[in-house]
Amino acid sequence: MLVEVLKVAGVDVDVADFICENDVGQRLISTAFLPYYLGIWEARAESSDSESHEERGVKINDRLSESRVFVNSIVLRERFSNKANFLGQEDWPGEARWLSNGCLVLFSIVLLGEALAIANSRIYSFTILIKFETLELVDRLLLKVGWCANEVASIKQRSDNSEAYYLSLIDRHHLGRSHKSCSIQDPSIVLNWTKEQCSADQIKEHDYCTKHSSELCNCRHISVDEFLGQDLFRVLSRRQAPLILVHRDAYNSISYCSIVSSRLRGLSSWVRYFWKLARWFFRSTSRIFINRVHSRKLPKPSPVIPFVAISHVWADGLGNVKRNSLPECQLLSIQNMVNNLYGMTSEPVAFWIDTICVPHDPRWRKLAIIEMNRVYREADKVLVLDMALRKVSLHCAPEEALLRIKYSNWARRLWTLPEGALANNLIFQLKDGTISGEELIK
Repeated sequence: MLVEVLKVAGVDVDVADFICENDVGQRLISTAFLPYYLGIWEARAESSDSESHEERGVKINDRLSESRVFVNSIVLRERFSNKANFLGQEDWPGEARWLSNGCLVLFSIVLLGEALAIANSRIYSFTILIKFETLELVDRLLLKVGWCANEVASIKQRSDNSEAYYLSLIDRHHLGRSHKSCSIQDPSIVLNWTKEQCSADQIKEHDYCTKHSSELCNCRHISVDEFLGQDLFRVLSRRQAPLILVHRDAYNSISYCSIVSSRLRGLSSWVRYFWKLARWFFRSTSRIFINRVHSRKLPKPSPVIPFVAISHVWADGLGNVKRNSLPECQLLSIQNMVNNLYGMTSEPVAFWIDTICVPHDPRWRKLAIIEMNRVYREADKVLVLDMALRKVSLHCAPEEALLRIKYSNWARRLWTLPEGALANNLIFQLKDGTISGEELIK
């Protein structure tokens, strides 16, 4: 397949470049020189005229399509055959048979085919990418490192074998998620997936527990009702954004919390409607009445305060189903992360988080939820807090960071999707720093 594709591209292949020896003298196939040959391929394509350029692209696509049909037939046979002796699995007991030499060779061929298909798509601008079937080997590897069978099915729908294999290298057991009650348990029926969600991400009010920043921590909860009085409701009644300021003392504990308000510049849909109605009414009345209205002393609007809106998944433990409160350690941690977004600052930077700022009282809860879109749209920054992403180093490759974000719990939740889409400046909190969405797509 490699030789055939590169031959059509006008690149001569030295097969010896793809053969190496290990420490014990065994001859192995290596793709160490593959990037080198792909670079030659791209350079040849750029120097060719437009007619031959397009013709070569079509021919290579045809070669890859033929290879895909043949390889996919073997992959499907491997998936549905009970014995699968054609891959030499009969001598491999139990789960180990999915790591037989035959399976690994087939997997290597699939990965090579995907690499060539991606290169061909980029060089010749094909919009439809040739897709190879996913091996059950990949399913098993994903399940082994802690992915749910529902998540495995979703990964197969959204990615190729290369992405799925990379995800199988990420150990997710440290997240502490149990998949015993998930709808799919047997990996053999993953192909029949019907977009069921992982139950570990579902909030169950009767057993939900707000987490501390450390399992050993048992600090007090900071509650709106106890420490902030009616400030939250007063701000919401003015249709403004309630913002939190956490002040710490010399002992790195919370000395006090305060809620300030920021005027939201935009108007919600129903406010716009009544504003248009008011304009029509004033235009239809006498000029004297209008002058009287404008001559009255109007209250001074609240200032527009730059603030950070927190976007998070409740399954990570930053929610509270009983009251508007968070552990002291979590509030200090969030305030510290928010402050770090603005460098050295002596005063705390205001932030908004739904756990505190959206009341449980039904009379105020609906109003706060209505204003959430404007909160995320008008925030100076939106900070994403995801448990899995906070285990990722800031020094990882941008491609790795993007892939981890793509399959994070935050990116897969419908509730957080508009929060990220509305953000003017989307920031992701990682293990040892932050990275913005703009930096990732450069």
